Amino acid sequence: MNKKQYIIFRFLSKLLSNLIKIIPINIIYTLIRITRNFESSISFGLRYILYKKLLNNIGEKVIFFPNIYLFYPENLTLGTDVSIHEFSYIDARGEIEIGSNVMIAHSVSILSSSHISEKIDVPIKHQGMEISKISIGNNVWIGAKVTILMGINIGNGVIIGANSVVTKDVPDNVVIAGVPAQIKKFRK
Repeated sequence: MNKKQYIIFRFLSKLLSNLIKIIPINIIYTLIRITRNFESSISFGLRYILYKKLLNNIGEKVIFFPNIYLFYPENLTLGTDVSIHEFSYIDARGEIEIGSNVMIAHSVSILSSSHISEKIDVPIKHQGMEISKISIGNNVWIGAKVTILMGINIGNGVIIGANSVVTKDVPDNVVIAGVPAQIKKFRK
């Protein structure tokens, strides 16, 4: 992109950002659904601007790849330089905080809620939901098809291996993997 193109792009993005502020929320959700499948650089920028209106807080250089699903975005906080890849499912009903420099690979599920299932005489679908906050630190790499369950705190500098299920808190600077995920090694 040359300097002239950059100036035009910057002007249009500021204009669009200001227009988004006055658009009703239901229109924002419709625009997200429309742009969900597109892969152009314009659609990446548009998704960022749209989610910026919906999210609790969002840093710069956040990339929303196509076909991601964010539920309760008003309870989601994202740091700077975060990428969320295709087919990821993020349910922030119970609140989710994700730090900076985080890579979320494709088909990751981050679930801050779960069904209550304690009573055997009541169908599970009628027992309600429980919620609990998830916190993910800085400089984290979440591998493909990882599932992170509610109430989990993941430290800084963590690598989570593909297909892992995170069921308990994770300390700083470790590599974890498995079902359930366990520490495989410490990062130096």
